[in-house]
Amino acid sequence: MPSTPENPIHADLRVLRDDLVQRFNAKDWDGVSGLLTAEATLAFPDGRRIKGPEELKAYVKKMTEGNPPIVVSLKVAPEVDDLTTLYGDDTGIATGTSRDHYELAYGKSMDLSTRWTATMVKDSGGPWKIAALQIGADVFDNPILAAANSFGVGAALVTALIGMTAGYLFGRKRRA
Repeated sequence: MPSTPENPIHADLRVLRDDLVQRFNAKDWDGVSGLLTAEATLAFPDGRRIKGPEELKAYVKKMTEGNPPIVVSLKVAPEVDDLTTLYGDDTGIATGTSRDHYELAYGKSMDLSTRWTATMVKDSGGPWKIAALQIGADVFDNPILAAANSFGVGAALVTALIGMTAGYLFGRKRRA
C-alpha cells in the first residue's frame, strides 16, 4: 500500500517550532514575540494567562528581573506527540511534552516535565504564528511539590523533636 505524502505545511510548522525554541532558549524575547499573533493567549504552569506579545515581555521581565527575580534561566525542549492536526491550510493544533530546565534565583535548579497544546494560524501569504499556547505541569508529581513535601517532613520532625524536648523538660520540672 503506497504511503500518503506528508502535507508540506508540516515542514513550515517545524520551522516555526524550531525558531521558537531557539529564540526562547536564547532569551530573545523580541524574537519570540514576533512569532505570536497580536492577540495570542498563553497560559503557563504557574497559572498565569498572558495576552499578546507585550504582556509576554512584561511577564518574562518580572520573572527574570523582578525584585526579587524568580528565574535566572529556563531552557525548553518540546517534543510533539503527532503531526499537527490541520484545519484547512491556515490553522493547526499540536500537542506534546517538554522537559524544561529551570535555574532559580535562590540557587536551586529543577527539571519540570510539562504537557502543552498550541494553536497556530497563518494569514494569507504570511508566516505561521502561534495564536494560543497552554502549558501545564502535573500538580500531583513535580519537583516543586517534592520540595514542599520534603520541607513538610523536615518541619514535622523538628516540631516533634521540640515537643519531646519540651515535654521532657516540663516533666522534670514538675517532679522537682
